[in-house]
Amino acid sequence: MRKRYKFQKIRKLFSLFLLVFWIGLIAFASFSAPAFLGRLPFFKVKEIIVEGNEYVSLSAVRKTVADLEENLLTLKEENFLSALNIRTEGRVKTVFINRSFGLDGISLNIKIVERKPIAKIKIGKGYLLIDAEGVLFKPMGEDLKKLPLLKVYNFDILKKHISHLANILKTSNLTVNYIDIKKDKILLRTSKRTVILPPLELLSENVSYRLKMIYNLQEKEVDLRYDRFILVRN
Repeated sequence: MRKRYKFQKIRKLFSLFLLVFWIGLIAFASFSAPAFLGRLPFFKVKEIIVEGNEYVSLSAVRKTVADLEENLLTLKEENFLSALNIRTEGRVKTVFINRSFGLDGISLNIKIVERKPIAKIKIGKGYLLIDAEGVLFKPMGEDLKKLPLLKVYNFDILKKHISHLANILKTSNLTVNYIDIKKDKILLRTSKRTVILPPLELLSENVSYRLKMIYNLQEKEVDLRYDRFILVRN
């Protein structure tokens, strides 16, 4: 009876050992398999094709691929985007990755969508750029003279309504040099005049239409906050 009890106890311990061993083996395989496969010749990157990049260099993309090469089989696009933005300091909006497998390796086709600046913001002795989503990022070779300088009293309000401002800048015929967003109005300054717009949260499509109408006016100041045009001659 005692021998039988001892045998059952040993059997249970052995079964528990097998269970722990099996769980450990599965965990090790799931952790090590991508890295192991990544070392095989036909899972190595043989070619990188980059599309859509204007300021992000091919070198930056290649270095990011090299950093993540062992995990390329399971790599998600958002992880690659995060790694690339660390290297480019926030320049990339999104990426699309297509993998083509062959006996001699993987061809990676990476499409990059860069953030497009609508203005620059003075930060200390340098500048940050801002896009139509209110995202700030560092310049990468842009001619900063071509971008309007933006000053804002409240960045949270700017981020909430900046898409309206971006649309106005895009659709108007004005070349704006300076944008001053105050609590009760917006000042757009061009080489010829100052245009006064309604507060940021009150901008509408009607403002874009009215901006186009003042293109050939000679007045130094035009106030578009009201239903009528208010013109101020120099």
